[in-house]
Amino acid sequence: MAAANAVGAKRLYTPHPPVTISKGVGLSVKSIGVLDGDEVLAREPGEDDVRYWKLVVRDGILVGAVLLGD
Repeated sequence: MAAANAVGAKRLYTPHPPVTISKGVGLSVKSIGVLDGDEVLAREPGEDDVRYWKLVVRDGILVGAVLLGD
């Protein structure tokens, strides 16, 4: 994109929400978007009590989430 703009193309960068997916030692972790802000926590108990969700809301819009467990 920078090279195209350097030669006069006038392209704009559109950011995408960051995504992370990881699994190790029996626990999977997924995250997407913005992870700080006004929070709504939702917890779903699972085996060994290792499953929960964190939902991040700004101005009434879901902007990020963290999911632990399968």
